[in-house]
Amino acid sequence: MTTTRHADSLPTTIFLCVHRGGSSFIANTFADAACRHFPGLRIVPVGSLIEQGQRLEEITLPPTGVLATRVYPGHYDALIDNQSLSGGRLILMRRDPRDVAVSWYYSAAYSHPVPPNIVEAYERRRLELRRLGAIEGIRQHTARDAIAEFRATVRFIEDHPATCQAPYELLVTGTGAWIERVITHLDWPAQLIDELAPAFAAAVASPAREDIHRHRRRVRPGSWQTVFDDNLCALFEREIGDALTSAGYGWS
Repeated sequence: MTTTRHADSLPTTIFLCVHRGGSSFIANTFADAACRHFPGLRIVPVGSLIEQGQRLEEITLPPTGVLATRVYPGHYDALIDNQSLSGGRLILMRRDPRDVAVSWYYSAAYSHPVPPNIVEAYERRRLELRRLGAIEGIRQHTARDAIAEFRATVRFIEDHPATCQAPYELLVTGTGAWIERVITHLDWPAQLIDELAPAFAAAVASPAREDIHRHRRRVRPGSWQTVFDDNLCALFEREIGDALTSAGYGWS
């Protein structure tokens, strides 16, 4: 195993994400590996803390020794503005918003645990999504959320051009290259590429059989192509077509 360094020597890292775009992988698999290699590293799961009732402005991050995870678009600007992170590292993992919209539909309609503080409202929405079916459920509900979050990533990159972009698609189709990009940005030991690759690849492997009731229903990019109709394609093209192209998300 690579020689460890204490976390106090590491600049604090904020891992920005989108919903249904690998945030659980970062909060679990990646964070666990980081803690093994850097004793004393503190994980701050921002989104989870907010769900538990903590206010965003109460979350402060020291300049070293922290890995912030589950940082969703609604947290981006306020969290960064609240910190004094000279030398801190920013990494953004986004996903094709069309795949996000599909994954978000199946999660909300079938697999996501019901939040204990909004049981009745969540179950009503779940029943409504199932009644609508995938195409209408996406069009009426999850498309707008996926589009809004994608726009937030575009704005963030424009405002913070030094952010390392580590897309979900690279993680699941070229895990070694994704690891290399991230640890190079973090200035972690290069030996970690080979050490982390097997476990990371296994963690993001597609399930042998698609199951809409599982959290990981489908992993491979391009799920939208088997679900979208012409109207959904037109919606995304109209709303964020140019930005999709600029981000490398085409239509073929």
